[in-house]
Amino acid sequence: MAEPAPAGSRSVIIGGAIIALLAAGWFVWSHVVMDTGVGDALGEALGVALGLSVVASVAGAIWSSRAKSG
Repeated sequence: MAEPAPAGSRSVIIGGAIIALLAAGWFVWSHVVMDTGVGDALGEALGVALGLSVVASVAGAIWSSRAKSG
């Protein structure tokens, strides 16, 4: 029988999905609404995904350190 996934992995999957959706939305916004080229829109979307990943990482580190100290 398969073991249940740890509680932390569920939040990682949800967070990753949110970041992917926001990056895809940025691509659509940039390419369709602002009429930028596909390459530029992909670059912007990648930048958004990486930036949001950094923010999520910092927030997770702060949250983790507060949980351990409190």
